[in-house]
Amino acid sequence: MNLVVIPVKNLRDSKSRLSVFISDEDRAKLTLAMLLDELKVLEKTSIEKVALVSSDRRIKVLAHRYGLEFIDDKGLPLNDSLKLASLWALERGIDTMIVIPVDIPSINPDDIEAVLDIIGLEHGSIAVIAPCRRFDGTNLLALKPFKKFDFRFGRNSYRQHIGEAALLGFEVYVYMSENISLDIDTIEDLLHLYRVIDRNSMTFSILENILKNSTFHS
Repeated sequence: MNLVVIPVKNLRDSKSRLSVFISDEDRAKLTLAMLLDELKVLEKTSIEKVALVSSDRRIKVLAHRYGLEFIDDKGLPLNDSLKLASLWALERGIDTMIVIPVDIPSINPDDIEAVLDIIGLEHGSIAVIAPCRRFDGTNLLALKPFKKFDFRFGRNSYRQHIGEAALLGFEVYVYMSENISLDIDTIEDLLHLYRVIDRNSMTFSILENILKNSTFHS
């Protein structure tokens, strides 16, 4: 069975690097919109199970509403949160685990199916890693067969994940996708995403409202 894990910080702390420019309420709305856009995409794929990992009650309610798994991480740091999710997955015999950060709303079904196809073609251990557009972060990490893994999300995680996967004997495949490479860590990222994201997405709608009331863009 394959599993997508989406870690979500407590919404009051989400996208904290943007807190100078965007209110807590708007950052929470943006995070929820990005999550809902990702879930909408996953519904159109061959993904069999989705788990949201968070300590936020609103994320728990959303998971139950959508029939998703919810793993309460008690507010742990991101990589510890994923370690908890790993144990959960191993206990349930998950064969393939795919980690997707919550701020990749431009991902599309073709990306997910392409990753699953790559995994399906390899009979041994394979890790598929998709970098962010600056090549310093990881915007998707897929592991098959899933085993204990030292997640390194954060600064320079892309190269660290390649090294960890190779150390564990995984065949490493780097998946390049413009859609997956777009995340939101800076105001520049936010403005770029606004220019290229699907106008029908929830993320676009929230970004439009944020930018309409902002003073940081031209």
